[in-house]
Amino acid sequence: MKKLIKRILREEIEKSDRHYRRLDIISDHVQLPYFKSMEGLTIYDKDDQLYILKKILGNDIRTQGRNIYDGKYGNILYFEESTGFWRKYEYEHSKLMYFENSDDFWVKYKYDDNGRKTDRKNSEGEWSTYKYEENGNTWEYTEYPSGFWENSLEDENGNNLYYENSDDNY
Repeated sequence: MKKLIKRILREEIEKSDRHYRRLDIISDHVQLPYFKSMEGLTIYDKDDQLYILKKILGNDIRTQGRNIYDGKYGNILYFEESTGFWRKYEYEHSKLMYFENSDDFWVKYKYDDNGRKTDRKNSEGEWSTYKYEENGNTWEYTEYPSGFWENSLEDENGNNLYYENSDDNY
């Protein structure tokens, strides 16, 4: 496959329909980490990389370095280091719903009808719930895999009003 890609990209093609048809075929073979994968296939041209990423992630994206952003909301969708470490984010409108990285770590979020976070859980077994009072105060309860838990109350400015944990530390 690499030999075919190198031959295609070496040809004197002025970004013709044929060139883009070839990129369409190549895009089926690009996988995470995206940039490292494309470079492994000898695709270094930034325009070609963007074209392939749009085939994978949809047309409404923009890139900056090894970052990929949602063109509508400006949210980061993907980040990659030159080492191949990556982070991938999923949103519903502008709310972060899911995050994962190349270390097999992930976090999932849920929100209420008012767009406020209600639940968070991660791949390590940690989870949190959030409750909201009418005056703007927020209760957060978090439990860790060890069984340790924390319960706190913050005002609308993020000031801590109350804290307790399973070790009886208040």
